[in-house]
Amino acid sequence: MAHEHRICSVQQGSIAWEMGIEPGDKLLAVDGQEIEDVFDYRYYIEEEELVLLIEKPDGEQWELEIEKESYEDLGMEFEQGLMDEYEKEVIAQALDYCGYNISRTAQTLGILRQSLQYRIRKYGLIF
Repeated sequence: MAHEHRICSVQQGSIAWEMGIEPGDKLLAVDGQEIEDVFDYRYYIEEEELVLLIEKPDGEQWELEIEKESYEDLGMEFEQGLMDEYEKEVIAQALDYCGYNISRTAQTLGILRQSLQYRIRKYGLIF
């Protein structure tokens, strides 16, 4: 697989945390689809049932079947790179579109309010 996205943090209590995903693991695919950027990632994780292909640091691959609410975030953050740049831009645009209302922006993006607040701090999108 050409695209691998290394996970740098997992939110405690999140779906990813409950599934045993850890920092240092790599996301290889969602539902058999390679993930090129945050748009792909957000699109594919909207499903209520999905399969993640995760590669552990020792090279072992885990196929994880997940059932969740369609709006529920998995709770994974990725290392700096392609996904962060796209995510930062998407969040900035969503904040602007929603009049900088945090709750409305989180709902529009389909993520938890706490996850949005974390990302606002992470990307320096303080307003």
